[in-house]
Amino acid sequence: MHAGLALFLVFGMCVIVPLAVVAGIVWIVTRNARNRHDERMAAISRGVSETLDAPPWPAQPVVVARPRRDPARGIGWAVGLLVCGLLWAAGVHHFASMLIGAGAGFLTRGILGLRRDPAPPGDSSLPPGGSR
Repeated sequence: MHAGLALFLVFGMCVIVPLAVVAGIVWIVTRNARNRHDERMAAISRGVSETLDAPPWPAQPVVVARPRRDPARGIGWAVGLLVCGLLWAAGVHHFASMLIGAGAGFLTRGILGLRRDPAPPGDSSLPPGGSR
């Protein structure tokens, strides 16, 4: 294969194809937005006061309680990154070092008894001040 053809193929696969995909996505999104705008303008010209995609009931503000942040949540991440970094520095330049680091992070969370999802405030299945 000629060097020019190989360069053209690499450039096309790495630059032109992703740009074409992004351009296609942008074109589809703008076309849908333009169609929605045209529908709204047509509804206004007909005298319809409500927009087409608005719910028929008045919107009520929803109060959402922020979940409490557990300070020990980052321990698994820290251990996983530390193990992965140590393996990488020791010369294990493979995907396996990342998998071992992730496993060490999850193992640390399991040993410490950290839950994946925080318990709801009224959860009585846990002892007071404890974890599973």
